[in-house]
Amino acid sequence: MSLQYRKINNRHCWVLTTPRMAAIISRAEAERIYRQLNAQSQQRSNHVSAI
Repeated sequence: MSLQYRKINNRHCWVLTTPRMAAIISRAEAERIYRQLNAQSQQRSNHVSAI
């Protein structure tokens, strides 16, 4: 999953992409997903450093 800020039709917007789809999402939804992805990334790095 990837979260990108892109210019589409001369307007900037947040785009969520997966291997099968892409969707334009709201700023609030982008912020929620960003926090979720950061939390998952932090959990993985904590797990690796604990080993």
